[in-house]
Amino acid sequence: VIKEKRDAYVSRLNTIYQNNLTKASFLQTHHSSVFSFQPTVEVNGKKYTAPHILIATGGVPSVPQESQIPGASLGITSDGFFQLEELPRRSVIVGAGYIAVEIAGILSALGSKTSIVLRTFDSIISSNCTEELENAGIEVLKYSQGIQTDDKGHIIVDEFQNTTVKGVYAVGDVCGKALLTPVAIAAGRKLAHRLFECKEDSKLDYDNIPTVVFSHPPIGTVGLT
Repeated sequence: VIKEKRDAYVSRLNTIYQNNLTKASFLQTHHSSVFSFQPTVEVNGKKYTAPHILIATGGVPSVPQESQIPGASLGITSDGFFQLEELPRRSVIVGAGYIAVEIAGILSALGSKTSIVLRTFDSIISSNCTEELENAGIEVLKYSQGIQTDDKGHIIVDEFQNTTVKGVYAVGDVCGKALLTPVAIAAGRKLAHRLFECKEDSKLDYDNIPTVVFSHPPIGTVGLT
């Protein structure tokens, strides 16, 4: 019954969106498209040119391969969740975003024994939210795949220089931000104050860092320059 009502609601929304597009005289075509040259989009062999082109295709879940995580093929995405005909007795949610938290809450409320695995500690999962999840009977697990880096190889840290591994920190050029020796020294000092002098709010403010180029004549910058 719940699934039928959900499907009917989504169908009604889709109909409303479609009617709005039709009333606004939008030309619609449902094919793959490519940019042939700016600002032209080629769709099914036909080219469309406009002064403004908006890309709003949405996103797709990142699904691991069976070779990466044994048992991954048994998992479903949030789309698969809405196709469930029966309530699973045991559920494990991998993620820490809006949808993951919401689905975990729904499954737990319906009676499924639920755990949520946080691959990274997303800011949406604050300490208060974690406490509420646990109070609702949801097991909150934190899992880390090691120190994470960005696509350029820089170590990812938060505002307090914490890496994705508890007890491991990074400062300086390895973080890829404000690549200056005095900045690295200042960040290290702030971190030391926090770790060893009980100054919990000690962190480096990376805004408006003054810089200097020792050229002739010297060049100094600060702020929005």
